[in-house]
Amino acid sequence: MNEHAGLFRALKGGTNNFGIVTRFDLKTFAQGKLWGGFIINPITSAAEQFQLLEQFTTASGNGVDPYAAIINAYIFSAAGPSAIANQFTYTKPEAYPAILKNFTDIQPQIRNTLRTTNLTDLTIELGAGTPNGFRQLFGTATFANNATLFAHLYTLAQRAFAPLQNISAFQASFVLQPISRAITAHSRLSGGNSLGLDASRDLVWLDLTLQYAHAADDAAVLRATRTLLEQGVAYAQSQGLGSRFVYLNYALQSQDPIAGYGAESVRHLREMSRRYDPEGVFQRLVPGGFKLWR
Repeated sequence: MNEHAGLFRALKGGTNNFGIVTRFDLKTFAQGKLWGGFIINPITSAAEQFQLLEQFTTASGNGVDPYAAIINAYIFSAAGPSAIANQFTYTKPEAYPAILKNFTDIQPQIRNTLRTTNLTDLTIELGAGTPNGFRQLFGTATFANNATLFAHLYTLAQRAFAPLQNISAFQASFVLQPISRAITAHSRLSGGNSLGLDASRDLVWLDLTLQYAHAADDAAVLRATRTLLEQGVAYAQSQGLGSRFVYLNYALQSQDPIAGYGAESVRHLREMSRRYDPEGVFQRLVPGGFKLWR
């Protein structure tokens, strides 16, 4: 970090463009027990939940309670929108914190698994939503924290997913994940990174996760996902509610998350690549991932 500060910054977001990682040195802390789990509500509460998500993200960004997190997922099946699955995590062993109360009070509840437990248990539960044996496709975009925008994106998702409902084993998740100012501000405290996230406003990641059975349906699923993202990004930008950032772990292969870091970060990453990999080994000879030059 001190001897090669430019490279250190590039590695935080530079993915597989700079080398092969053989060791991580991490700052750790004792987590202990935490509280969390799922509540599943009927899809009819969608409009209310968009409002509550905006309120939660704003409160989180204002530093009201740094221990709370939520993943707000709208589930589509062959019958169309079917349920809302909220995954809550509170990193203290304290049940029903005030910042989540508006969500946890929503009735009726189809299922409630909230409990005091450990991170491993919550991770296993979350992973059960994407079982092995199916084809999976992810796509993503980043937006400003705005309930009216969430509702519009959800309407676009209904239109985009409707032609897919007869596909074998079709299921899709329209997931809203808050990334508040309280989160992005921490990167500056640890030396910064290459992501170029806007720390001046609260953001929300949209993660589209589509599951289905057969490779013959790849083209249709990809086309619907691209259409939804293109329409959603274009509308958000027209309203001043867009963001260039594309979360790399959720990105389609056709998306360009490196460009989403912003021009200054891209310039820095390319400069570090020329300095530490002048022959371009990790650009030309390492397959996969998202490269600095596309």
